[in-house]
Amino acid sequence: MPIGEAVLSAFMQALFEKVIAAALGELKFPQDVAEELQKLSSTLSTIQAHVEDAEARQLKDKAARSWLAKLKDVAYEMDDLLDEYAAEALQSKLEGTSSNHHLKKVRNSFCCLWLNNCSFNNKILQQIRQIEEKIDGLVKERQVIGPNMISIMDREEIKERANTSSLIDGSRVFGRKEDKEIIVNMLLTPHNSNHVNLSVLPIVGMGGLGKTTLTQLVYNDARVKEYFQLRVWVCVSEDFDVMKLTKETVDSVASGLSMTNTTNMNLVQEDLSKKLEGKRFLLVLDDVWNEDPQKWERYRCALITGANGSRIVVTTRNKNVGKLMGGMTPYYLKRLSDNDCWHLFRSYAFVDGDSGLHPHLEIIGKEIVKKLKGLPLAAKAIDHVYEKESLVQIWMALGFIQNPGRRTMEELGSSYFDELLSRSFFQHHKRGYVMHDAMHDLAQSVSIDECLRLDNNPNSSSPARSARHLSFSCDNRGRTSFEAFLGFKRARTLLLLNGYKSLTSSIPRDLFLKLRYLRVLDLNRRDITALPYSVGNLKMLRYLNLSGTDITMLPSSIGRLFSLQTLKLKNCLALQHLPGSITNLVNLRWLEARKELITDIARIGNLTCLQQLEEFAVRKEKGYKINELKTMTGITGRICIKNLENVASAEDADEALLSKKTRINTLDLVWSDTRDLIPEEANQDKEILEQLEPHCELRELTVKAFAGSCFPNWLSRLSDLQTIHLYDCTNCSILPALGELPLLKFLYIGGFPAVIHIGQEFSGSNKDEGFPSLQELTFVDMANLKMWVSVQDGELLPSLTELEVVDCPQVTEFPPLPPTLVKLRISETGKAPSHFANIGDLPLQ
Repeated sequence: MPIGEAVLSAFMQALFEKVIAAALGELKFPQDVAEELQKLSSTLSTIQAHVEDAEARQLKDKAARSWLAKLKDVAYEMDDLLDEYAAEALQSKLEGTSSNHHLKKVRNSFCCLWLNNCSFNNKILQQIRQIEEKIDGLVKERQVIGPNMISIMDREEIKERANTSSLIDGSRVFGRKEDKEIIVNMLLTPHNSNHVNLSVLPIVGMGGLGKTTLTQLVYNDARVKEYFQLRVWVCVSEDFDVMKLTKETVDSVASGLSMTNTTNMNLVQEDLSKKLEGKRFLLVLDDVWNEDPQKWERYRCALITGANGSRIVVTTRNKNVGKLMGGMTPYYLKRLSDNDCWHLFRSYAFVDGDSGLHPHLEIIGKEIVKKLKGLPLAAKAIDHVYEKESLVQIWMALGFIQNPGRRTMEELGSSYFDELLSRSFFQHHKRGYVMHDAMHDLAQSVSIDECLRLDNNPNSSSPARSARHLSFSCDNRGRTSFEAFLGFKRARTLLLLNGYKSLTSSIPRDLFLKLRYLRVLDLNRRDITALPYSVGNLKMLRYLNLSGTDITMLPSSIGRLFSLQTLKLKNCLALQHLPGSITNLVNLRWLEARKELITDIARIGNLTCLQQLEEFAVRKEKGYKINELKTMTGITGRICIKNLENVASAEDADEALLSKKTRINTLDLVWSDTRDLIPEEANQDKEILEQLEPHCELRELTVKAFAGSCFPNWLSRLSDLQTIHLYDCTNCSILPALGELPLLKFLYIGGFPAVIHIGQEFSGSNKDEGFPSLQELTFVDMANLKMWVSVQDGELLPSLTELEVVDCPQVTEFPPLPPTLVKLRISETGKAPSHFANIGDLPLQ
């Protein structure tokens, strides 16, 4: 079952919304094209109603499966058409703006001559009408297949989950004795919880791993029966209906009051609460999927009247459910050993579990068990370790992440990945994430004809040409030949896997002319030395990975990839510079390359969508000034702005608009520590730093080689700061009021020769408590510091655990050290440690 058919309804919905947006003017289509798109949206709406039925029926009906495959092809064709138009329109707008930058009207509108070109409009109209005809044909074909593509009975048969009970034949359970003992002990051992009368134990594992079986063993254990006055088993499955669940629990408790027909939630819960009151009970909730905390809390309210020691056991596939419902540490069920798997298999495959009479079948059975690997899903890396960040970037490139709302696409994609991880689709690996082999097999089975993996010697005549996502797996001895891909004209993804620096033929010039619908191109670690100029024809390309290649330059045509979101150039050691055209990539979000390559880009401020800029080196020449940061509002994480001595004025510094960059959490502000200072520069540094105020939610700040005499007041207003490093500020004689920062945990101050005396101003105006959260404090190279005197009325440094005072030769007085201190390092102070009060028995270093 191709993945396109498996989730086509979701894709069709996204396509429908895309067509509607285009028809309403998002892409500024000419009037006649927009009207045709509106007609198409109506047709899509009609056919969309039947897609889910066809998806359900395809498991049993080849005709439905074939119909969906045809519809998928048409849907992809329409999606390609819209993306191609959007890419062409963007290119026309940008190239027009570039060549006529003095005409502001061109920037504000791209209804230029190209958009009004009759031949192009006619081409678009013709393609849309051809797609409409194909969809109309599919509607008629569906009517031939049948108006009701799947009956209600069939649908229920497909969707319904089998209910479980507490009964079990223990003679057919193998390899769970140790697990059972652990669970029983956990249930019978007193447990400290916020709800002393009721504790929840989640048992987490993949489907088919044996969670229900293990719980049945525990439920029927003699010790459990004796310990709990009441035992209740409820099969929950996907629908966590609080009313229904409460009724079933009441029925299981043998209520005297029939709750079958009542709709009064309060009445049902009161009855359950009374039946459980004062009794130590064990409640099993089998196969829970609910992630809504409100539903769980509403259900739990009726259970808290039980006696101390009551337990709820929850079986679930989802780690998030375990965290939501659990009060006890979740128990993660592991796979069976091969030997236990064989005993289990043999008990079902042979009469009386005896395989001795059929030795040839026993050999076959053991081979099957090896493939089960502890049934069903043993963790194993199948050729590839996934990087979360890269996978999310590929999802973005393929259009899987839509409408992020207030979140970025990366944040939404990360939440998708975490959801798959919690459901055991992926597993942690020391270098990233891996997929279970059985999950991998499932993914392969549902993506036939959609995703195609070629080996070292692909037979170009055999693969299905409808494949959209291609990968080439090559070992270090094989040679990668790109000719194998030339026939896949509708391909969206091309990944080259394995084979570090394996032999690779040169990229044919016409490859990118024929694969013009590519969204993802990964040539990571190939021994490629050149990228053909024709790469500029990939107008829909959004992800390009050239990391680890031997390329010496990028063609200037790279600047025509206006849709590109991710460009990876890590470990491209032969690459010495990036083309100037790279600043045309207005949709670029991630540029991963050596720092010197990125800092050398002139007019980097044109990359307004860039999410990461680890370092920006200010220069005096145009294209490298600090105002390049003005429009880069999407920068996330850490940024180091260096060479701030090249900022001409406070007005220029203000244009960086750091206060608007709310996704930055770590900021480094660095001046050169080798410059020859003059008095005017010291005053200018102070004015410049005043204008570089970041947003109030910054978490970490570093200021280095600042020449001002004091810090601006904004430093003590950053209430979310947790870490501060102040280095080599040689003219600064007064430390900022950092004691007022409520969350500050780590503070490093070094290279302040002008500081002689630290007074109350350092602790701040709050006399009740200074540095309330500070855990580690370091003073280094304070050549003239003599004393830190605090007139604090309340506690000073109440959370301090580590203190370092190094190369402070004149210090003679320090505030009393708090009892929380566990590590004290004093070196090159010129005075004995006894000058520090309250040292006690602390180990000195």
